[in-house]
Amino acid sequence: MRTRPGFGMLSAVLYAGFLCSPIRAEDKPAVSDAELAKLRHSVDDASRQRRQGQLEVLRSAAQTPQSALHFFYDCIERFEFKSNKKTASDFLKWKVDYEHQTKGLPVGKALQCQLQSIYLERRSDGASEAEKKDLAGQWLSWAERLAAEANELSACQGILAQPLGNSVFFTALDLRAEPAFQAATLSPLQVDGIFNRCILPYTDDARYAAAWEHRLAIQAVIGEKFLLPDEWRRYRALELPALRTAMLVDLLSKNIGSRAKNLRGLHDHIAASASHPQAATWLKSLEEALKSEASAAGAP
Repeated sequence: MRTRPGFGMLSAVLYAGFLCSPIRAEDKPAVSDAELAKLRHSVDDASRQRRQGQLEVLRSAAQTPQSALHFFYDCIERFEFKSNKKTASDFLKWKVDYEHQTKGLPVGKALQCQLQSIYLERRSDGASEAEKKDLAGQWLSWAERLAAEANELSACQGILAQPLGNSVFFTALDLRAEPAFQAATLSPLQVDGIFNRCILPYTDDARYAAAWEHRLAIQAVIGEKFLLPDEWRRYRALELPALRTAMLVDLLSKNIGSRAKNLRGLHDHIAASASHPQAATWLKSLEEALKSEASAAGAP
């Protein structure tokens, strides 16, 4: 294809000029660092305010069994009836039926316990190390109350064994939409996980062994009151001995308390649980701890 003379050279000159020309204002980054920092501050501030609002609602609703029950009914009406375009009379009929079915049961107490656990989980989410140390004591108090009232609350096991994410409270507070909030699959009865995540890692050495003893006592009570008879026999025969072994090994690994006392305690515990399926594994842990002790004693 023929072109006019000089057209190709003119195009090359214009292209070279384009490459060498200074960056114009419209060629600068689309978003400046200052704008990005301002946006980050705005998003973080909105997240803090949303979290604080959720905590205030949870704290208020969890004050008493009555306030917990009132909040429960309010959430059910809004998100199970009104959102599905059902009438007020539909809700009242459901409420009368529900109250008849649960007459004499401590539903308010169980809902209060559930709300308190959601509140503590939400406070723990994103908390600083110092805040988590303070929350460890609150978690322990909550678990002790659960154990103290386990005999009564066992009648409402369905509420307390339910994953928190399945509760109407999660829907009401939009907690499922919080990407960093990992409590949806947990239930208030999973006390072992609460101790592992929220209590023991943030308990100081002076109270660490006592926290472990509290855990053993609390899990024993909850197991006895909430498990079926056959499940409880298995739990008592297998899980509780394993938990005590875990405590003694943990205390030894962290050098908390008297090593001689903990070693003797581990020895006596294994001797009393010799028929346990894991006894041989526990014995290896004891032998390793004793070898380490002997090596340390023989070191110059």
